Amino acid sequence: MRAGPSQRHSRSDVEPRWQRQVKSWSDRLARNPFKRAWRAIAVATVVVAVAGGLLARLTDPEIVMLAGLSLLGVTTAAVTNAFAEAAARRRDEA
Repeated sequence: MRAGPSQRHSRSDVEPRWQRQVKSWSDRLARNPFKRAWRAIAVATVVVAVAGGLLARLTDPEIVMLAGLSLLGVTTAAVTNAFAEAAARRRDEA
């Protein structure tokens, strides 16, 4: 039995699991952006500081510090981007 046109799915119609999770996280961020944004940045900062401190004791301190700062910068940018997208969606809905 062949699938009809309404039963066929193209690759663009089916979202990957990670994309649904990111969209869900972004929607939750949109409900209360300030509270969730500062929490995400604070948690990322603490995790990077602790992990970086442990790794620096075991390995080369310069490389670990550079990687930790890079991760913190990317995390902060991602949270800021999610905040900006949530604000844009709210503006479009209004």
